[in-house]
Amino acid sequence: DEGDISEDNLSEYEDRWRDIMGKRLKRYLKGKEVLLSLSDDELDDIAETLQEVDFEEISLTKMLKVLVKSHPKLLWKLKGFL
Repeated sequence: DEGDISEDNLSEYEDRWRDIMGKRLKRYLKGKEVLLSLSDDELDDIAETLQEVDFEEISLTKMLKVLVKSHPKLLWKLKGFL
């Protein structure tokens, strides 16, 4: 708003932005890495499991619990994500 695009001011903005969004972005990146590491068969198994999930009434945490319960090996891959 002030028009101050100095390095100090932009650095402060970046620090505040990372404090707010950084953790969320790291979790999304970890989720992406996990998905990319799965084989086609694993993805097919997950898709079958998720057909039973009512997405309008479930949180991401509950969905992950359903997946881990049906596919315990995913727990190792999801380490650091949950």
